Amino acid sequence: MRPWPVDYRAEPEFELGWDLAGGLESLNLALKEWIGLLAYRLVGHIGAMAPNGC
Repeated sequence: MRPWPVDYRAEPEFELGWDLAGGLESLNLALKEWIGLLAYRLVGHIGAMAPNGC
């Protein structure tokens, strides 16, 4: 299996502040990524959830 980058996301600039909706959107995306990594780990597609050194 060859990894292929998809679903690029870019922010025009970094802003500090209290943006509850943006924070929840980021949390939602992160949780989906971790669930996907866990599923791949459980079925044996990957050996580790994160590469060495992370």
